[in-house]
Amino acid sequence: MKFISMVSFATRCRFSIDPELREIHSDELVVYNVELNEFISRKLLSLKMTTPEPPISAAQIQKIYEQLVQANITYSEIR
Repeated sequence: MKFISMVSFATRCRFSIDPELREIHSDELVVYNVELNEFISRKLLSLKMTTPEPPISAAQIQKIYEQLVQANITYSEIR
């Protein structure tokens, strides 16, 4: 299973980052919020071109969902 980390910031934020974090082939991306949809679409296309099989199976999706549900903090005072 392959994970891709994406962090988005408001365009009013200005900071210096490693140029590698802006490249679509990277598995760690930092983008502005207005670019997020475009980067996700481009990353999916990139993965489809380089991987003959789907990048993630239905069973893997279910496993990720279960992990997120288990890690989710629902108690409002802690959250």
